[in-house]
Amino acid sequence: MWLDAGNSRSFIKENIWHDLSGNGNDFYLYNSPTISEKYVSFNGINQYAKSINKLDLSKYDSITVEAYFEITDSNNISILFEHTSSWNNNMGGFGLALNNNGYSLAQNLFHTNHTSQSGRNYFKVSDKKFNTHTNIFSKIQKTDGRLVYFNAEPLEFTSDGGYDTSTQTNANGQFTNDYMYIASRGGEGIFFKGNLVGLRIYGKALSQEEIGKNYELDKRNLNI
Repeated sequence: MWLDAGNSRSFIKENIWHDLSGNGNDFYLYNSPTISEKYVSFNGINQYAKSINKLDLSKYDSITVEAYFEITDSNNISILFEHTSSWNNNMGGFGLALNNNGYSLAQNLFHTNHTSQSGRNYFKVSDKKFNTHTNIFSKIQKTDGRLVYFNAEPLEFTSDGGYDTSTQTNANGQFTNDYMYIASRGGEGIFFKGNLVGLRIYGKALSQEEIGKNYELDKRNLNI
Protein backbone atom coordinates (compact mmCIF):
# COMPACT_ATOMS: atom_id res chain seq x y z
CA MET A 1 0.00 0.00 0.00
CA TRP A 2 1.30 3.46 -0.89
CA LEU A 3 -0.40 6.74 0.01
CA ASP A 4 1.41 9.90 -1.09
CA ALA A 5 -0.35 13.25 -0.73
CA GLY A 6 2.21 14.99 -2.93
CA ASN A 7 1.49 12.82 -5.97
CA SER A 8 -0.97 14.26 -8.49
CA ARG A 9 -2.62 10.85 -8.91
CA SER A 10 -3.52 10.60 -5.24
CA PHE A 11 -6.80 12.53 -5.26
CA ILE A 12 -8.46 11.83 -8.60
CA LYS A 13 -11.84 11.32 -6.87
CA GLU A 14 -13.43 13.53 -4.21
CA ASN A 15 -12.67 12.42 -0.63
CA ILE A 16 -10.73 9.38 -1.89
CA TRP A 17 -7.02 8.98 -1.13
CA HIS A 18 -5.86 6.70 -3.94
CA ASP A 19 -3.47 3.80 -3.29
CA LEU A 20 -0.57 4.28 -5.72
CA SER A 21 0.72 0.72 -5.28
CA GLY A 22 -1.91 -0.59 -7.71
CA ASN A 23 -3.38 -2.93 -5.08
CA GLY A 24 -6.64 -1.03 -4.74
CA ASN A 25 -6.27 -0.11 -1.06
CA ASP A 26 -7.90 3.31 -1.37
CA PHE A 27 -8.97 5.32 1.68
CA TYR A 28 -12.05 7.46 2.26
CA LEU A 29 -11.45 10.79 4.02
CA TYR A 30 -14.12 11.46 6.65
CA ASN A 31 -15.27 14.92 7.79
CA SER A 32 -13.22 16.76 5.19
CA PRO A 33 -9.55 16.78 6.18
CA THR A 34 -7.69 19.57 4.36
CA ILE A 35 -5.81 18.41 1.27
CA SER A 36 -2.85 20.61 0.37
CA GLU A 37 -0.20 20.25 -2.31
CA LYS A 38 2.07 18.16 -0.08
CA TYR A 39 0.04 16.63 2.77
CA VAL A 40 -3.35 15.93 4.32
CA SER A 41 -4.17 17.86 7.50
CA PHE A 42 -6.29 16.27 10.25
CA ASN A 43 -7.90 18.47 12.93
CA GLY A 44 -7.60 16.14 15.94
CA ILE A 45 -11.35 16.41 16.57
CA ASN A 46 -13.26 14.23 14.14
CA GLN A 47 -11.30 13.90 10.90
CA TYR A 48 -9.82 10.56 9.87
CA ALA A 49 -9.39 8.13 6.99
CA LYS A 50 -10.49 4.52 6.64
CA SER A 51 -9.68 1.95 3.98
CA ILE A 52 -12.65 1.44 1.69
CA ASN A 53 -12.04 -2.29 1.62
CA LYS A 54 -10.45 -4.59 4.17
CA LEU A 55 -6.68 -4.78 3.96
CA ASP A 56 -5.70 -8.46 4.00
CA LEU A 57 -2.27 -8.89 5.58
CA SER A 58 -2.79 -12.47 6.76
CA LYS A 59 -0.40 -14.02 4.25
CA TYR A 60 2.64 -12.05 5.43
CA ASP A 61 5.19 -13.12 8.03
CA SER A 62 6.55 -9.59 8.44
CA ILE A 63 5.36 -6.14 7.51
CA THR A 64 6.92 -2.69 7.49
CA VAL A 65 4.90 0.49 7.97
CA GLU A 66 6.44 3.86 7.09
CA ALA A 67 4.71 7.14 7.92
CA TYR A 68 5.99 10.64 7.14
CA PHE A 69 4.17 13.29 9.16
CA GLU A 70 4.12 16.35 11.41
CA ILE A 71 2.33 16.65 14.76
CA THR A 72 0.70 20.05 15.35
CA ASP A 73 -0.82 19.41 18.79
CA SER A 74 0.99 19.21 22.12
CA ASN A 75 0.85 16.79 25.02
CA ASN A 76 -1.95 14.64 23.65
CA ILE A 77 -1.95 10.94 22.88
CA SER A 78 -3.20 10.13 19.39
CA ILE A 79 -3.42 7.20 17.01
CA LEU A 80 -1.59 7.75 13.72
CA PHE A 81 -2.58 4.43 12.16
CA GLU A 82 -4.22 1.20 13.25
CA HIS A 83 -5.09 -2.04 11.47
CA THR A 84 -8.43 -3.18 12.99
CA SER A 85 -10.64 -0.78 14.95
CA SER A 86 -8.64 -1.44 18.13
CA TRP A 87 -5.62 -3.63 18.78
CA ASN A 88 -6.96 -4.22 22.29
CA ASN A 89 -9.92 -6.26 21.05
CA ASN A 90 -8.67 -7.79 17.81
CA MET A 91 -6.01 -10.49 17.65
CA GLY A 92 -3.56 -9.63 14.90
CA GLY A 93 -4.23 -5.89 15.07
CA PHE A 94 -1.40 -3.36 15.24
CA GLY A 95 -0.83 0.36 15.19
CA LEU A 96 1.17 3.40 16.30
CA ALA A 97 0.16 5.63 19.21
CA LEU A 98 1.94 8.97 19.63
CA ASN A 99 2.64 11.20 22.58
CA ASN A 100 4.51 14.18 21.26
CA ASN A 101 5.40 15.58 24.70
CA GLY A 102 5.17 19.27 23.83
CA TYR A 103 6.08 19.15 20.14
CA SER A 104 8.98 16.75 20.74
CA LEU A 105 8.31 13.31 19.31
CA ALA A 106 8.61 11.08 22.34
CA GLN A 107 6.85 8.22 24.15
CA ASN A 108 5.78 6.49 20.96
CA LEU A 109 4.15 3.10 21.40
CA PHE A 110 3.77 0.70 18.53
CA HIS A 111 1.70 -2.31 19.33
CA THR A 112 0.72 -5.60 17.81
CA ASN A 113 -1.85 -7.97 19.31
CA HIS A 114 -0.14 -11.34 19.14
CA THR A 115 0.44 -13.69 22.06
CA SER A 116 3.38 -12.40 24.17
CA GLN A 117 4.16 -9.78 21.52
CA SER A 118 2.47 -6.63 22.68
CA GLY A 119 3.69 -3.05 22.76
CA ARG A 120 7.14 -1.55 22.37
CA ASN A 121 7.93 1.97 23.55
CA TYR A 122 10.57 4.31 22.14
CA PHE A 123 11.73 7.88 22.65
CA LYS A 124 13.14 10.36 20.19
CA VAL A 125 13.22 14.13 20.41
CA SER A 126 13.42 15.88 17.04
CA ASP A 127 13.99 19.46 15.94
CA LYS A 128 12.39 18.74 12.56
CA LYS A 129 8.75 19.43 11.78
CA PHE A 130 8.27 16.40 9.55
CA ASN A 131 9.65 13.01 10.56
CA THR A 132 9.46 9.45 9.26
CA HIS A 133 8.63 6.60 11.60
CA THR A 134 9.40 3.11 10.29
CA ASN A 135 7.96 0.21 12.28
CA ILE A 136 8.65 -3.45 11.53
CA PHE A 137 6.31 -6.13 12.89
CA SER A 138 6.79 -9.91 12.57
CA LYS A 139 4.75 -12.95 13.57
CA ILE A 140 7.50 -15.55 13.17
CA GLN A 141 10.45 -16.67 15.28
CA LYS A 142 12.97 -13.92 14.60
CA THR A 143 15.64 -12.20 16.68
CA ASP A 144 15.02 -8.86 14.97
CA GLY A 145 11.28 -9.16 14.30
CA ARG A 146 10.39 -5.89 16.06
CA LEU A 147 12.40 -2.88 14.91
CA VAL A 148 11.87 0.86 14.79
CA TYR A 149 13.64 3.57 12.80
CA PHE A 150 13.25 7.33 13.17
CA ASN A 151 14.31 9.29 10.08
CA ALA A 152 16.13 6.12 9.00
CA GLU A 153 18.04 5.96 12.31
CA PRO A 154 17.60 2.69 14.23
CA LEU A 155 16.36 3.16 17.80
CA GLU A 156 16.36 0.95 20.86
CA PHE A 157 13.17 0.30 22.79
CA THR A 158 12.72 1.62 26.33
CA SER A 159 11.19 -0.10 29.35
CA ASP A 160 9.19 2.99 30.34
CA GLY A 161 5.64 1.96 31.09
CA GLY A 162 6.71 -1.62 31.70
CA TYR A 163 7.01 -2.54 28.03
CA ASP A 164 9.29 -5.22 26.64
CA THR A 165 12.53 -3.94 25.10
CA SER A 166 13.32 -7.07 23.09
CA THR A 167 13.42 -7.19 19.31
CA GLN A 168 12.61 -10.92 19.46
CA THR A 169 9.33 -12.20 18.04
CA ASN A 170 7.78 -15.66 18.31
CA ALA A 171 5.86 -17.88 15.93
CA ASN A 172 2.34 -17.21 17.16
CA GLY A 173 -0.69 -15.38 15.89
CA GLN A 174 -1.01 -13.81 12.48
CA PHE A 175 -1.83 -10.57 10.80
CA THR A 176 -5.45 -10.22 9.89
CA ASN A 177 -7.90 -9.15 7.18
CA ASP A 178 -9.49 -5.95 8.45
CA TYR A 179 -9.93 -2.25 7.85
CA MET A 180 -7.06 0.19 8.25
CA TYR A 181 -7.63 3.50 10.02
CA ILE A 182 -5.58 6.68 9.84
CA ALA A 183 -5.67 9.50 12.42
CA SER A 184 -8.07 7.82 14.86
CA ARG A 185 -9.05 4.68 16.70
CA GLY A 186 -11.87 3.17 14.68
CA GLY A 187 -13.08 6.62 13.62
CA GLU A 188 -14.41 7.19 17.15
CA GLY A 189 -11.63 8.69 19.23
CA ILE A 190 -7.93 9.28 19.99
CA PHE A 191 -7.79 11.55 16.93
CA PHE A 192 -4.49 12.70 15.46
CA LYS A 193 -3.88 16.41 14.87
CA GLY A 194 -1.24 17.09 12.27
CA ASN A 195 -0.14 16.73 8.68
CA LEU A 196 0.39 13.36 7.01
CA VAL A 197 2.54 13.32 3.89
CA GLY A 198 2.37 9.62 3.21
CA LEU A 199 1.93 6.08 4.50
CA ARG A 200 3.47 2.92 3.05
CA ILE A 201 2.95 -0.72 4.00
CA TYR A 202 5.23 -3.49 2.73
CA GLY A 203 4.61 -7.21 3.05
CA LYS A 204 8.16 -7.79 4.28
CA ALA A 205 10.76 -6.43 6.68
CA LEU A 206 12.66 -3.68 4.86
CA SER A 207 16.44 -3.55 5.19
CA GLN A 208 18.14 -0.52 6.72
CA GLU A 209 19.39 0.41 3.24
CA GLU A 210 15.86 0.36 1.82
CA ILE A 211 14.59 2.44 4.74
CA GLY A 212 17.35 5.00 4.18
CA LYS A 213 16.53 5.34 0.48
CA ASN A 214 12.83 5.84 1.25
CA TYR A 215 13.63 8.54 3.78
CA GLU A 216 15.82 10.45 1.33
CA LEU A 217 12.99 10.26 -1.21
CA ASP A 218 10.51 11.59 1.38
CA LYS A 219 12.73 14.58 2.10
CA ARG A 220 13.19 15.40 -1.60
CA ASN A 221 9.48 15.15 -2.30
CA LEU A 222 8.69 17.62 0.47
CA ASN A 223 11.60 19.88 -0.50
CA ILE A 224 13.19 20.07 2.92
